[in-house]
Amino acid sequence: MNGPLSWLVLGALVGDPEPVLGTQVIDKMSSLAGTKVEVEYTAAVLEYQPYSSWVSGGLAILQENAHIYLEYAARARDQGADIIVFPEYGLTSTHVAGGDIITLSQLVSDPADHIVPCDFPDYNYTMVMRELSCGARELGMYFVVNLIEQEQCMDTPTNSQAIPTSSTQPKTSQEQLSSHPTIEGKEVQRQAKQCPSSGYILYNAQVVFDRAGAVVARYRKKHLFLEPEFTPGMEDDTSAIFTTDFGVTFTLQICFDIMYKSPGLCNMEADGLRDVAMSTAWIDELPFLTAPQIFSGWSRGQGVNLLVANYHDAPTGKLGSGIFNGGSSLESLYTYDHLGETTLLVGSVLTLGTQCKGHQSMINSITGHNLEFKGGNFKTPKKDIDEVGGSKDPKGVPEKPMKPQSYRGNTTLGDILTRFSDSASWQMKTKNDFFFLHENLDLYNHIVLERSEKNMNFTKTLCYNGSFCCTVTYSYAHKGTKEGLYMLLAYNGLVTKGNGVYVMYIQVCAVVYCLNENITSCASLNDEEVNLTSEETNQTDEKMTLTNGEANLTSEEATLTSEEATLTNEETLVTFWPYELYGVFNTPYVYPSVFTQQLTLANDALWEFSNTGRNEIMNESCSFIDNLPEENVCCISMHDTLALDLLSLTLFGRWYSQDPDVLMTIL
Repeated sequence: MNGPLSWLVLGALVGDPEPVLGTQVIDKMSSLAGTKVEVEYTAAVLEYQPYSSWVSGGLAILQENAHIYLEYAARARDQGADIIVFPEYGLTSTHVAGGDIITLSQLVSDPADHIVPCDFPDYNYTMVMRELSCGARELGMYFVVNLIEQEQCMDTPTNSQAIPTSSTQPKTSQEQLSSHPTIEGKEVQRQAKQCPSSGYILYNAQVVFDRAGAVVARYRKKHLFLEPEFTPGMEDDTSAIFTTDFGVTFTLQICFDIMYKSPGLCNMEADGLRDVAMSTAWIDELPFLTAPQIFSGWSRGQGVNLLVANYHDAPTGKLGSGIFNGGSSLESLYTYDHLGETTLLVGSVLTLGTQCKGHQSMINSITGHNLEFKGGNFKTPKKDIDEVGGSKDPKGVPEKPMKPQSYRGNTTLGDILTRFSDSASWQMKTKNDFFFLHENLDLYNHIVLERSEKNMNFTKTLCYNGSFCCTVTYSYAHKGTKEGLYMLLAYNGLVTKGNGVYVMYIQVCAVVYCLNENITSCASLNDEEVNLTSEETNQTDEKMTLTNGEANLTSEEATLTSEEATLTNEETLVTFWPYELYGVFNTPYVYPSVFTQQLTLANDALWEFSNTGRNEIMNESCSFIDNLPEENVCCISMHDTLALDLLSLTLFGRWYSQDPDVLMTIL
């Protein structure tokens, strides 16, 4: 039998599958659970550089990457992981221009049907779904997997043997558009298109498998970023929600979704969710939107836990993953290694959920697994066989990542994801082949922060169009001969992303390091300023798995005293101390970050963030509070002993309701 069949049709052919075990667990927990309680679980995220050779075809790419996924999932399970998140395009790679994209797609069952793909035979368009389902069941873990989902939109010779049913007959593009005409309460103006000649509509989708291998969630990415091969998802935001047997309910989101309310923020606000699983192929943008900045800032700004797995391809600006514990006092765990490759992170997450006594023994008895949560450190020893850190073709030759190139004109998926240029941004690479997009700072009001002969304290305020104002308190000694300066930036208005395709409203207060008084020199890293070595960045061939304890400094270790921060060489003396940065925003959605010239996040113990718009009491160090209105006052307060080679200190606000009323999406 050739071609893809619907999962319900397969069920009719081979017999109904056994009841879904994961559903049994959740049902039993629902009957036993009480009120919300504190729940701790173990999460894993994989930053992955996938295999991408078309030598053996698209299915071979999927199978090779799925096989490697299962190897890393097993390592995560050895550390007691309950759930693992895989990156966007991790199964397919972003280099899809070399062959037929349909061969990289899979047929995904409706979660309402409680299908366990592992119980069904292999077909070309279900084979990898089956392998992942079996892996999740064998390991007793939740898998969050990004893939290309196919949906039939017309009869073609390739699928003529499929048996259509009324319950599974897919809608046409036009029917999908008319069935859900709004996103976030805004009219969506779309150019309807005919069914592609392939006979399939394609989605960028996240699929969740539970411990029994059942498909329990399917979310289709709504906010595509220059991905013309895909149709944006039009389902309700609740399609991104799933509940686990350890009592935690998650919402999903994919990459560019993080810049919008739907689905993540909408689900968090509607249902009080505190845990988010995100797959991404994020492209770094300085000075405010590198992966560590936006992921940690979003987590901390919203007070939620974010499990984010990123694609790894440093020469094209894609890297940076983490377990960001913005919803608790636990330290966050992240990787941002330009010299590394594939990295697995495993760490603890503390949240609110529903959990009953005997939770683990109940799961073991129902699933048939004897799951023990070990915790502790885990290092993957070197092996005689090839490690999975670098993708390799069938002959075992590592594939080199594509180098970034300037690109303008008509776009294809392969062009977009590996050769990107933005008319409102500009590119920068250092001698280490680091790659960043840059925000168009010409739009921003800015002032140079003055220095003094002594360690005097300054307070400077800068407004944008007289209505949106930012204030920084700092000391800046006129010592040493180190070049460069700091500017205070303020902006309140629309910006474009993706070569002008996407328009969004932002409010930003920031202090940024600049090479000179030209605003375009801000957040530019010269060769000497980025000094990473293999030892400093813990290359993954030595250490493939990081735990919370290994990757994070304690508060005591991270806090620098004035004496420790004083360097004997005046030429490299750090003389800029920011104490607090604050502003009054028109939106409660403000994301803070403190980023250094070494491309690292300042340790969480060194600074605090407050936002009165989210019902938080302001820090005592933010002494200005008596003179400002209470709503949406946001403040970053630094410890007065902190001395950093600061690259940017940022309050990044998204005023979603001021985005253009009509979202223009070209399908």
